[in-house]
Amino acid sequence: MIVLYILLSILALILLFFLFLWIVSLPVDINRFYEKDSRFYRKLLYLCTAIAVFFVRIKITVKGKEQIPESSYLLVGNHRSNFDPLLTWHVFKKSKLSFISKPENFHVPIFGKYVRRICFMGIDRSNPRQSMRVINAAADLIRCGEVSVGVYPEGKRSFDGTLLPFHKGVFKIALKANCPIVVVGINGTEKIHKNAPFKKTDVDITVLKVINPVGKTTVELDDMVRSLLAPYDLSRKETK
Repeated sequence: MIVLYILLSILALILLFFLFLWIVSLPVDINRFYEKDSRFYRKLLYLCTAIAVFFVRIKITVKGKEQIPESSYLLVGNHRSNFDPLLTWHVFKKSKLSFISKPENFHVPIFGKYVRRICFMGIDRSNPRQSMRVINAAADLIRCGEVSVGVYPEGKRSFDGTLLPFHKGVFKIALKANCPIVVVGINGTEKIHKNAPFKKTDVDITVLKVINPVGKTTVELDDMVRSLLAPYDLSRKETK
């Protein structure tokens, strides 16, 4: 009987926690672009992320973290899983990362409102004018030191690990903001959905290089980043 009471108490606490998360998400407007980061919502997001990492059994190894600049920057990397941004903002907490994301993500209950409130931006790549507004907004956020911005040049996650063609326009953010570009390689996140929660997943996140974009074109930056991320193209490994 005592065990049953304990289990019911735990269940009640979990429900109350989710109720709290839902209630505090209500004031957030997912259709609004927020220019100021919220410490409150960011801390809640970090807490939920830490809980998820623990229960999904993800072991993260980070390399090259000492290269991360103190100032705001543009983060770019390969994209294999929906867990990529989650784990990236988890390990680089001090950078206050806000990602450029597809608009549908803001409609995910609770989560969508939290990320919107900490300056995440939705981009519609089929609309060049809207895309440019997002690029300019991202550059402004970096320039004023409000947040660092994360974006995946591939534009979408790769289901087979192939490094997809890049959207060169994302590098305009760094050129407009005159900020460093932090190139990050991620390995192992594509296995999480197969392993969780019964099997541990090892994930490696490596800061490959910090690029100074001054004097470079988007084409040159595209080539440099793609060269750095080439070892993370699983299709190349399969053909060797």
